[in-house]
Amino acid sequence: MNKFVKTFQKLTALFIILNAIPKEVQADKQGEWHNECNTGGNHGCIRFPGGQSVTHYPKQPITTERYLFPRDNPVSASKPIDMTKLIQALGKHEIAMETYRIPGKSSSRNNSCFLSELHLDRSIWNTIPNTSPTIFQLKEFPYLGFTFRVRSSLSGQPARVGENNFLQGWHNINDYENEFRSGCGFTTELRITPIMEITPKDLSHLVHDFQFPSGDIDLKLQNAFFGAFSLDGYSRAGPKPVVTEDAGTTINGNNVNIRLSAVTCLINGQANHERDFGTKKSSDITAPITTKPVDIRVDCGAATYIEPWIVFTDNNDTGNVSSTLKMVYTDDRAKIANVGIKLKQKNGNYIEFGPDSPKKGTQNQIKLTKEFPQRNEYIISFTPELIKLNASQRIEGGRLEGLATYTLSYQ
Repeated sequence: MNKFVKTFQKLTALFIILNAIPKEVQADKQGEWHNECNTGGNHGCIRFPGGQSVTHYPKQPITTERYLFPRDNPVSASKPIDMTKLIQALGKHEIAMETYRIPGKSSSRNNSCFLSELHLDRSIWNTIPNTSPTIFQLKEFPYLGFTFRVRSSLSGQPARVGENNFLQGWHNINDYENEFRSGCGFTTELRITPIMEITPKDLSHLVHDFQFPSGDIDLKLQNAFFGAFSLDGYSRAGPKPVVTEDAGTTINGNNVNIRLSAVTCLINGQANHERDFGTKKSSDITAPITTKPVDIRVDCGAATYIEPWIVFTDNNDTGNVSSTLKMVYTDDRAKIANVGIKLKQKNGNYIEFGPDSPKKGTQNQIKLTKEFPQRNEYIISFTPELIKLNASQRIEGGRLEGLATYTLSYQ
């Protein structure tokens, strides 16, 4: 029997260094009432000259520490990805946009009510169903998500008048396009400051099959925006004010570089194994015929947090989940063979075959045994047995072989 190896050996792994950048300074957006708009009707028109304003989240770029974890079990209880450090580095922040200064008007207050519009960058998010407030999950790194809330901070004499007393509470963000009432101006200046609260969330408990790349993960947040704010008018009982110019404010992402090293182990000694049962007569195979045992050894070195597992796959029948390896005739692989091979462990159990996958929880994975109590060296031992499948039928002559692979999983 030929034994071929497939180990998926690759080194991959997380942590926190902060790089300071200059603090951004924002200026107020000074509104100007004007009549240079064709709105049809007695609407007030206002503009906020100037370009788009920008602020950032997180406040500065983040590069994580080099963090080691078992390649096939990133949320291992003994060595999980340290999401706590990443969440702490990102931090929960209330980010104030530029303040809109709305001059007072002597006319009806109906022409001076405003709402804030918030747009999220849907290209970088998935939403987690049935969460309140809605959790927005990063597509690039699904272990990380965010919740958002917004509100308006009002100042000036109108801030204490009428419904403005009730418009400064928080609003949960549950969609990509949002608007919320911000305030109404009167005869004196009203100042409206939109505020966005960003809270990072650990979503590692929700992720089960994310494939980690080798090396660093760049979340590319610097190419996306968390939110884009602008102001518009709304009507309480009559015509609404028309905002003819407002470049708005965006909350752009800062770069977050997560450095990962998904740790694996090394095969100790021979990786490929071949056993030959020799030439046998059909009448000789009345009981299992054994050959020299096979030992597969794995050395995990200093990685005490890794548990190596193994799964064997029948190369002649990849869907085989039984304990019998299929044999085929080398000159006619479609010909049915009345023999098979079983792999008997020292404890008397037979190895059952499974899918060719290192993923944790793969069917018929077997946990390797520590060979020495004080060393991170593991072993699985078994003896191949040649068996007759149907004792009442003969075995056709010819050369037969069984082919299997084994896949190591580091958990």
